[in-house]
Amino acid sequence: MNNKTYKYDGTDTFPKKIKTSDGYILKKVNDGFEKNAFLPEYMNERGDFCLIPDVEKYEVVEKYEAVKDYRFYIYDFLIGKLITIDTEKNRTRLDEKNIYGQYYTFGKNTWKKVTKATINRAIIRSGYVYDKYIKEHFTTQETELAKQLLFKSNDYNECIKFIVEYGKSNEYSKDTDYTKYFQKYLDIPENRIGEILEDGTVKKEYFRQGNVYKNFANFYRKDGICYISEYQAEKITSKSKEGQDYETYQSIYNKVKEAFESEKVNQEKYSIEDFTETIMNDLDWQYADTLIPEYIEALDDEYFLDYEEDLEKE
Repeated sequence: MNNKTYKYDGTDTFPKKIKTSDGYILKKVNDGFEKNAFLPEYMNERGDFCLIPDVEKYEVVEKYEAVKDYRFYIYDFLIGKLITIDTEKNRTRLDEKNIYGQYYTFGKNTWKKVTKATINRAIIRSGYVYDKYIKEHFTTQETELAKQLLFKSNDYNECIKFIVEYGKSNEYSKDTDYTKYFQKYLDIPENRIGEILEDGTVKKEYFRQGNVYKNFANFYRKDGICYISEYQAEKITSKSKEGQDYETYQSIYNKVKEAFESEKVNQEKYSIEDFTETIMNDLDWQYADTLIPEYIEALDDEYFLDYEEDLEKE
């Protein structure tokens, strides 16, 4: 058993899995930063959460490099529909392909959170295919999924590349592009301007008119920070607020939606999704709140509902 006292100051590495003095296996759910906590949270096989200070004595039961302790696992859920397990953020997602083997769900926010209720349901009931993945990766119950595993990695980019190749190998068509359609979802230098360091410090880079942080992969994945303007946060902390200190896909989308409704933009002429993408592409120093009304004001009259109403009156 280990009585070490940890301090969450960025210097300590907390174990991925621990065993308490009363026999519970605890798995680290987050590092404390994401959930606005000062210390990481752990979850046992029942779905109960606790902070590490509550665990006075424990032993490390599995290291990060262990066979069962990768972050991502991919399985064939149902005839080409793939399920990805994210053991770090406690979530799952299903990816589906078209008739040509291209997976079209990368840009959809289809991550499904694994909660205490999800785990309890998987333990209690039987006969549901989804439950076996929950029991395998979020409880101490063993299953036979190892034989069905297609891919495992700690790098989500590699997961995307594998899924693309898997679709290609199963539904290959010589006239179909398998090399470019997924590139914008990859967290690679070509898709990123600036950097957010591990301690939250934002290193902005010059882009067209000002110094910003932009992450197109996060935008298209609809997951994570995608934009920080020249005058927004210089460091992301537990007190940083989405839509105020930084932007995500959802925060930009919500601002566009609010502006569309206020200015009565005809969404059949210009969808919120397309306008949100336009804003993301053109942000180069300013706040999203500034660029959105400027672009709406520049639209021709035909893009507004009032224009349609005036035509009907005539």
